[in-house]
Amino acid sequence: MTVGASAAVADAPAVIVDDLRATAPSVIVDDLRASAEELVTACGDDDALVQVAVHLIDCAADVVGLLPRRDLAAAQEALSCARAAVGVATYAVRSVHLHAVQARA
Repeated sequence: MTVGASAAVADAPAVIVDDLRATAPSVIVDDLRASAEELVTACGDDDALVQVAVHLIDCAADVVGLLPRRDLAAAQEALSCARAAVGVATYAVRSVHLHAVQARA
């Protein structure tokens, strides 16, 4: 990778953050919730991975809603959302794996 390319990659997160700052958190939350609804409509809500995806989207929406506060309590709430998302995702992976193993048996 050239020096110029690595600088462009390093600047990418700043561009994303600038785009997010230009958008009201409520708009981002609305977009995330709409994405979750579209996912359920397209795939159904009885699929474990769809349920996980919807939960992850909900967690992301919760974190985005905390962004304007920028205080320690908001950061702790964001961490709590992330922990919950990881827990749900881990459970889903185990569940899907178990179903796959049972289907092979």
